[in-house]
Amino acid sequence: MKNKEYISIAQLKNITIGFLLGTSLIISIGIKEAKRDAWISQIIAAFMGIAVIIMISYIIKKFPKCSLEEILNTLVGKNISKLIIAYLGVYSFILSLFILNNIAVFMNIVIMQDTPIWVFIFTISLTTAYIVKKGIEVTARCVEIIIPFTLLILTILLILLGIISFDINNLKPFFASNFRNILKPSIAIFIFPYGEAIILLFLNTLVRDKENLTKNNVKAVIISSIYLILRPVAAIGVYGVKQASTLVFPAFLSVRTIKAGDFFTRIELFMVVAWFLTAFVKLAVSIYVTSKSIEYSFSLKDYKDILIPLSIIMVPLAVKSYTNYVELKEFVHLGWVMFNIPLQFIFIIVFIISIFSKDKKFST
Repeated sequence: MKNKEYISIAQLKNITIGFLLGTSLIISIGIKEAKRDAWISQIIAAFMGIAVIIMISYIIKKFPKCSLEEILNTLVGKNISKLIIAYLGVYSFILSLFILNNIAVFMNIVIMQDTPIWVFIFTISLTTAYIVKKGIEVTARCVEIIIPFTLLILTILLILLGIISFDINNLKPFFASNFRNILKPSIAIFIFPYGEAIILLFLNTLVRDKENLTKNNVKAVIISSIYLILRPVAAIGVYGVKQASTLVFPAFLSVRTIKAGDFFTRIELFMVVAWFLTAFVKLAVSIYVTSKSIEYSFSLKDYKDILIPLSIIMVPLAVKSYTNYVELKEFVHLGWVMFNIPLQFIFIIVFIISIFSKDKKFST
């Protein structure tokens, strides 16, 4: 099956940035374990993320004119290919549920406390599915506008935070934690969000000119990682390590401290906007991958036909997925890591097979 939809390499870069920032932007993992050196855990995870994106790029460039199903059919055979894509479909479906619940719970806590969570989930799920149904090209063009605007907001907020609320002494002494405590949270940080980027395989095949694919993908991971690394830095710099380790939304609460006079207040609303926009990108990608996986697994004519029904099915499941962010953090550390590990191993095996593959059938 040849791809009928295409995106530019610049659009893919913006999608990758939005996906990686996504829901992870306000949640900072690792402060409790690595303390002041949580940023080092973030850097370790970022390097692992770069390794994943390089492997993704290699596989796609090895078969530049193939869809993902054609690549997998060539490397592992049709039967195993179907199993892998089904796994990716289940994975992206569960990811979609958590993103929906994540958005709804946060919006409910921060903005509209009296609004039922299901209202947020229903509205966001249907709206995102509707946009994706317009085509991945339309979604990519939306993201092309969203991400530069979002990065501008985040950069301005970081500058203001550094000027007004940040205390570098809260990060001292550097390298005080032992290596085990630094390394331990880096696995969970890698999984959330870098390990999740495996589903971007679907998007990478949509790029026409794949010559600079690796370079642009690595650039996207580096840009995302800068902001993700600064999450614990900002929280510890503002609150100190003891208080920062207890906060549910450390990045958001750090921005909340930015005040200057009577007019320069409620700056955290800009953080909410930036976070929501990146969460939308991640949700759009997850829903797209879920529908494409179903299309291939059941030999459907067009993934767009199932997007709206799929978004409706997600609503009650997303409502029940978890009830608070404490549960989410526990799940990321345990359940989500365990669910990801087989997928990472499968991906590494596919990568190794692609290195030694001599099949030229689809590669030119």
